Amino acid sequence: MKKLLLIIFCFSLFLFSCGSKSDTTADGEKIIKVWSQASPEIAEGIITKQMIEKFNEKYKGQYKAEVEFIARGGAGSGFDDKVNAAITANELPDVLHIDGPNVATFAENGIIVPIGDYYTQEELDSFDPSIIAQGTYKEQLWALGYINSAVVLFYNKDIFEKAGITPANGFDDVWTWDNLYDALVKVKEYDPNILPLDMHLNEWTEWLIYGLLPFVQSADTQNKGVVSPDGLEVVGYLDSQATREAFKFIQKLVQEKLTSISPAQYVFNTGNAAMLLYGTWEIENLKKNYTNLNWGYMPYPRYHQGEIKGPMGSWTFGVTSSSKNPEIAAELIKILCSEEASLEMASQSGNLPVHKLSENDTSPYSEGGEYYLAMQQTLLYGTPRPITPVYQYLSYQFQAAIQAIISGQDVDKVVDDMTQKVEKELSVYRK
Repeated sequence: MKKLLLIIFCFSLFLFSCGSKSDTTADGEKIIKVWSQASPEIAEGIITKQMIEKFNEKYKGQYKAEVEFIARGGAGSGFDDKVNAAITANELPDVLHIDGPNVATFAENGIIVPIGDYYTQEELDSFDPSIIAQGTYKEQLWALGYINSAVVLFYNKDIFEKAGITPANGFDDVWTWDNLYDALVKVKEYDPNILPLDMHLNEWTEWLIYGLLPFVQSADTQNKGVVSPDGLEVVGYLDSQATREAFKFIQKLVQEKLTSISPAQYVFNTGNAAMLLYGTWEIENLKKNYTNLNWGYMPYPRYHQGEIKGPMGSWTFGVTSSSKNPEIAAELIKILCSEEASLEMASQSGNLPVHKLSENDTSPYSEGGEYYLAMQQTLLYGTPRPITPVYQYLSYQFQAAIQAIISGQDVDKVVDDMTQKVEKELSVYRK
């Protein structure tokens, strides 16, 4: 939490600072600086460099983009630490890497500027609607993603056949919580030594809100959300009946030993679990390293009276308030988040592209491809995490609440406590 407090403190200092220094090359080209949290050795970094080169070719003689890759983590040397220090010293780059759910925090505190006016409606319409929603705050677009993600329900085909379980074929017969529960019971009855479902409940990380919040969102049949539309209130939203029902369902699965709070590593991949609720990035791991496993996947389960809600989102690029050339910085983001860049990054990472597919697309994300169902889930049902300036704090409290309820604590008390803590944190933004 120290990092979060430091960021908020630095935001207030930033509001009283002026623009960044102007830099040019020896040839008189204006330098457009980019900071990325990606490693330059992996696909994400390599493709980012390739897109930077494309930009530099297009604007040769006028502008030159330079990217600095800064690894996340590390005492005083990580990406977050450098961003915090740059906010204080007013030395932010023109284009900044921002994790999708943190866009509202940066926007609310004046660290980035709206970029929607730099794009045509046709350009924006080419993106997955959930990517636009992720980067939108107070009805303005602040950032664009270059890669997307999804969580699906993997299943062991052999165990399903032996236990007499029929998987969902798609969205028309997507499983409800009741279908999921019944299937888990069947697995337990078939073989008590097989874990019915791995939900990665042992990960006290962003995974817990990213991967499990759709249980709450699907039970929210009125689509109120877990925060108010302006992102500044949670009482009456986060403490809704939907949150309580979702938490009680997850707790029930734990208490009946239908899932585990400490699953063995790769328990599904090794054939010792019937189902796995996890991200599509696991597909490549299964294909390359677990070739004997007979598996498939289904859409994310929905509340019996609710809609399908799918996890989505990843890192984005935004233009900082320090940039002397916001319009050209936005042009650079167009290239960094282009269909070409997104498809290439997705294909090498096991994630999903951010653009809608053309009718003639033959990629793995098109009909018949192994990522098609996951791609359709994000396009049709992708739901961003809460859009609020205190997202990091809300995420931490949500993670703590999940840990509390799976350890057996009273759900209503946990939900009320979580809500009051987040509400108190938001109060400073309502003054």
